[in-house]
Amino acid sequence: METERTEVIEDPGIEILDELARAYEEIHLLHGLAGSMEDELEHRMVFAKIIACLKELLPVESAEIWVPNPQAGEYRCALRWDGMQVTSRIEAVEYSPSLEKQLQKMGVRVLRGNQFAADAVNTFLLQIVNLSGFPSLVAPLCSKAKLVGLLAVKIPGSVENLTHSRLRLVEAAARQTCVSLQIDLLIRELRASERLKKEIEIARQIQHGLLPEKIPKNPLYDLHAGCVTAARVGGDYYDFIEQEERLGLLIADVAGHSIASALIAMSFRTTIRFFLARNPDHTELFRWVNDALNEELSKSGTFLSAFYGTFNPTTRLFRYVNAGHNPPIVWSTSAQRFLHLEESGLLIGILPDQEYPAAEVQLAPGDVLLMYTDGIVEAENQRGEFFGLERLEAAIRKNLRKSAREMYHYLLKEMYLFQDEQFNKDDVTLLALKVLDAT
Repeated sequence: METERTEVIEDPGIEILDELARAYEEIHLLHGLAGSMEDELEHRMVFAKIIACLKELLPVESAEIWVPNPQAGEYRCALRWDGMQVTSRIEAVEYSPSLEKQLQKMGVRVLRGNQFAADAVNTFLLQIVNLSGFPSLVAPLCSKAKLVGLLAVKIPGSVENLTHSRLRLVEAAARQTCVSLQIDLLIRELRASERLKKEIEIARQIQHGLLPEKIPKNPLYDLHAGCVTAARVGGDYYDFIEQEERLGLLIADVAGHSIASALIAMSFRTTIRFFLARNPDHTELFRWVNDALNEELSKSGTFLSAFYGTFNPTTRLFRYVNAGHNPPIVWSTSAQRFLHLEESGLLIGILPDQEYPAAEVQLAPGDVLLMYTDGIVEAENQRGEFFGLERLEAAIRKNLRKSAREMYHYLLKEMYLFQDEQFNKDDVTLLALKVLDAT
């Protein structure tokens, strides 16, 4: 006698109900997360609330956030929730950036203690879970197609059957954890930015306080100078040193235009003024300054150029020394051409025990001396062309009849017109001296 077979037909309504139940659980989790995060921005507290909500629907023993440290080539444990509190752990595993795309697309992985490392991703994840504890669910934390970390959730070993709906709950928790992590990073960046703004503002005030407040006046010369910084703090510096029979003119340019550059410019000012008080010969000045600052500049990995000259209004003799700075331009009225003060030594801060030869030029009424930093000749337009020395000289020639102050502003205007809508990439400092006839 044959046994009658009875075909079991599954009711499609049950499947729909199961799907609705799974969707409800996920919605319940997301609703709980939204409510718990509404008034909370502190990342540790948010993480604790996320896992607490997840624990209502899934047995969770502990959870950890792992984030990459590309400089060290490792992933480190940023936060750990142990059921009671959120703490930090000094744990890290080696990491290869080549795994990033695979980790990003892997979904939620279930890792148990008896599992073999089937591929490079599993090998890496097993190292993490070996520290987090088996068994664990690991989900990627992704923001705008970028992997920002991993969420590792440890569950009891007795949990055998992990349905797709349970894994989706972990995915939902990972998404919210990622949002919290991104907010935390943004807050840190904003706080760092605010601190940086305050530091920059302080350095800017100090730097501007070091620049001369007044421009020397004399019936035998007309003088004007100014500095336009590319950032709020620059590495350019200029100064006037009034002596009994001479006027000292100084211009310098520290590599870069950051807070460090401004601080080095301040150090240079203090050092050179100290040595100028000893009334040194021109050949001694930069040798002393270079030896005094060489160690400091070497440690910071930077250097500076500087030019110092003295003008005697009575004899109209200009004597100078140059440490790798742009050669100043002299318009000679008698020769009707430009001269370039080419004599120079090495940049300050490159090597100790350097010699800096002095030179001199005889000026005459109507002559114009322009000292400048490379920011003006290296100013670019939208086509990538430089303003250059020829355009600078042409601008000087166009404005020879103007006062030193007017010339300064017209030279900047010519540069801005050339740049169109481009911004300065470097600081621009100009110092213009016109030799006058006493009669």
